[in-house]
Amino acid sequence: MVQGEADLVWEPLLRDWQDGKLKQIYKADKLHDLKGLPRPRHELLKLNKYLFKAVPVQASRGCPYRCSFCEIPVFYNGSYRTRPIEEIVEEIKQVMQVTGFRRFQFIDDQITGKHKFAKELFRALAPLKIRFSCLWTVNSNHDEEMLELAAKAGVFHVNIGVDRSARTACCR
Repeated sequence: MVQGEADLVWEPLLRDWQDGKLKQIYKADKLHDLKGLPRPRHELLKLNKYLFKAVPVQASRGCPYRCSFCEIPVFYNGSYRTRPIEEIVEEIKQVMQVTGFRRFQFIDDQITGKHKFAKELFRALAPLKIRFSCLWTVNSNHDEEMLELAAKAGVFHVNIGVDRSARTACCR
């Protein structure tokens, strides 16, 4: 069993499996900083077999909010981390070059957890002429500049998290 993120324990787990010496539990002592993440082998995806055809890509992990309905802040202990924007852009360019595909699904828990980061990312994505789907909280809808940048970057679908309990600090 792997507890938490697998990034930092995956290599020793595979080595132990190969040697026939698997442990009961593999647990990383810290969270990955997201810099230099290995790139998935997107060319192996059989996108024609999926109803929603979008290549998964990750820009961040975690969420800075504490919505009552959500497990993400508990799982990541309230942390919110972002990948270097240059790495995200390069991954998307590589996917487009290898697969010709231009539709993406950001698999982030909350892509707009830091508005400054999201705006910089959207500015960097705009020249790529892609289309993408993502998740963000309702507070992002109040930032006109971010909405404009997201539209120029190619957003076509957003799932929005809303906490109906007025007693929580969700989405603020």
